[in-house]
Amino acid sequence: NTIVITGGGDVPANLDFIVKNGSDQAYVALNEGETWKWAGTVTVDATKNGIKGFVNRGTMTNAETATLAIYNNAATPAQVIDDIKFENATGATWNVTAGDLNVQFHVTNYGTVNISKGAEYHQDGQSDTSKKTVFTNDAKTLPARFLAAGVDEEIGVVNNSGVFATVGGADINNYGGLIEHADKDAKTYITANQLGGTFSSDFNTASNKIGRINLPYSNKDEDNVSINAAAATGFVSVTVSSGNGAPSNGKLDLSSVGNYVNYCIVESGITEISKVSDKIKFVEFNSGTTEIAWSVASAGTYTGLIVLSPVNIKYGTTVKVNGTGAATYLGAKMYVGGTFNNSTYDGYYGGTSDKVSTLYITY
Repeated sequence: NTIVITGGGDVPANLDFIVKNGSDQAYVALNEGETWKWAGTVTVDATKNGIKGFVNRGTMTNAETATLAIYNNAATPAQVIDDIKFENATGATWNVTAGDLNVQFHVTNYGTVNISKGAEYHQDGQSDTSKKTVFTNDAKTLPARFLAAGVDEEIGVVNNSGVFATVGGADINNYGGLIEHADKDAKTYITANQLGGTFSSDFNTASNKIGRINLPYSNKDEDNVSINAAAATGFVSVTVSSGNGAPSNGKLDLSSVGNYVNYCIVESGITEISKVSDKIKFVEFNSGTTEIAWSVASAGTYTGLIVLSPVNIKYGTTVKVNGTGAATYLGAKMYVGGTFNNSTYDGYYGGTSDKVSTLYITY
């Protein structure tokens, strides 16, 4: 059940929601297509035990320094941390346009969060383990470019031009979502950038749980990204294309794409991978119909290859996809005149055996 609140406008500083039938829990939803401004706290009559969570289905805006918290409305008010959660739903928007926003409840994002330049979003744990909160930038699908026609993408997106960070012992986990650095001075300080499995287990149609932090090519060497969990770094990516880092001769040196990047998306303007980098563990080929050649003799060892446009591994070239959970997503033809070593993963992730037999072509 869902209680839909309509009308839009300013959400009062103390908004009291009461669900009378405690046995019939309900979600409280801000109505789709309406704009809400929320600058204070929400009080909940927890004694009724009727509210299961809050859902934003419209547009919510925070334009000033504020602390957002959910309290019960008993005789002695207390914060509700684990019982009631907030969801920014698919298609919904949450704008943080100015000030420092401290959020003291759990958040799951499947929609879009926009943090403006000069604004700061803080997930706040209040330095109290009993009040630790978690922001999860989550996903229900792979990105749209991997999906069949007619299947909609459902991925949480944070467009960060300001600060997106934890304070007071809280967590921000990017489990399949996308964090876009939209400004050279943006800062992203999070806890984990993937659920904790491997590439083959966490990045597939059933379980997209590897997050991606995308840096603009112009800021590919920035160091304003911090991921606390060393074993859950996920994807830190940059895209190379015509007018966006692609060299005039079309030959890409992977060591030039950023000091902190582990995922390179190769689009238009590239015809050849001429040099490699130990830092790049994932390469996505997405150049349309343009075939990209791999010509360097030892073309490197990777955790994941994503082949969405034709790739030609030249004679004398060796490409390895090795390691725990390593995999190749084969969605376009791979011509292998050299050596392709995918030995530690039995099969090709991303296609049936019949499809693979038509896409993997050896000389």
